[in-house]
Amino acid sequence: RPNWSPDGTRIAFNSNKDGQSAVYVMDAGGGAPKRLANAVFSATWSSDGEWIYHGQEAPSVVRQADCNLS
Repeated sequence: RPNWSPDGTRIAFNSNKDGQSAVYVMDAGGGAPKRLANAVFSATWSSDGEWIYHGQEAPSVVRQADCNLS
């Protein structure tokens, strides 16, 4: 299930398109998704859009600034 960033400009989602479950983020308007981390559970944005929470057994985080798509 895709999760929209609070400002509506990005989408975080899980996929196994590369053969392993991982978190991806992409611009809401389209473009190539960027793989962020391996994860089994869904990615969830923080309320301020600064972090993406994901994980398997223990939650992990990725700072939104590390999601540069350019």
